[in-house]
Amino acid sequence: MKIAIYVPQFCMYSTITGINDIFWILNNIIKNKNLKIKKDLEHLSEFEVSLVSVDGLDVKNAQNKIVHVDNSIKHMDNLDLIIIPGMVLTEDQTPFDMPEYNLVLKWLQKENQKNTMICGVCAGTFILGDAGLLNGKNYATTWWLYHTFQSRFPKGKLSWGKTLEKDKNIITTGGPLSWIELTHYIINEYAGKEIAKATSDLAVAGAQPVSQQIYVPDGFTSSIDPILIRIEELVRYSNSKITIEEIAAELNISERTLYRKIKHLTNESPKDLILRLRIEKACYLLEKDNLSIKLIAQKCGYNEDTAFRKAFQKIIRMTPIEYRKYLKRI
Repeated sequence: MKIAIYVPQFCMYSTITGINDIFWILNNIIKNKNLKIKKDLEHLSEFEVSLVSVDGLDVKNAQNKIVHVDNSIKHMDNLDLIIIPGMVLTEDQTPFDMPEYNLVLKWLQKENQKNTMICGVCAGTFILGDAGLLNGKNYATTWWLYHTFQSRFPKGKLSWGKTLEKDKNIITTGGPLSWIELTHYIINEYAGKEIAKATSDLAVAGAQPVSQQIYVPDGFTSSIDPILIRIEELVRYSNSKITIEEIAAELNISERTLYRKIKHLTNESPKDLILRLRIEKACYLLEKDNLSIKLIAQKCGYNEDTAFRKAFQKIIRMTPIEYRKYLKRI
């Protein structure tokens, strides 16, 4: 497995060093033949990871510290995977105008034609978008860049709240530290579940991060359009049990038009949007009130708390009880 981590100016240092450390731990697992792993380690090659810049020269990161690189992008051949890390942005939430930017875009476009796996971490996904690699693809980014990405790359299909999204040979993640889930996903795909778990256990790094949803201010996505504001009012405050048909009637539009509008604005179906708004309300109640899970389920439109627990875990990746305990720790 041959991997190149591109090191842009003003990059997030943790992404560079963290990914290297995780793959170093993985390689030590592969070399250690005494681990009690069923998979035959003899037939698994170590992951070859290189830090690269446009010209092969060292780069200053976001903290003005030097990141030493191994090679230039033009000398990297037969790559299996490329990782673009997060980086500091301008006040307009866009990448700085770096002299080498166009050369990087052309490099990614050529690698994309070879079907190389290309990964964007947090703001690093900007580079994938500017290279045209998000066009027609489902992709993710950190929640606070959601509106910016939606406006800048309208030909892509931005997923809301997901920590990781894979579409063909493009993998994108949301959040400056989402490289943790990315590395786990890569190891899981290329080395298998057992070794991925062993790597996570040794790194003491959770392999299943929670949804970005738990960090997002109420109403963040709905603030971009009046129709979403109205839907949020209906689901959150008027009638948590409201159906898609009833929402369409309230808005005086057809269900087909409702679906098209919501899909365009959030890349969600009306059903998924209603589910998310219900769970957002549940998160608020779990944080603000000492209500029973059963009563919260009812307030969020669920007749059975079993269905509520299942829906909550689908969105937040925790049970309601685990989420309440999580809130007490932070």
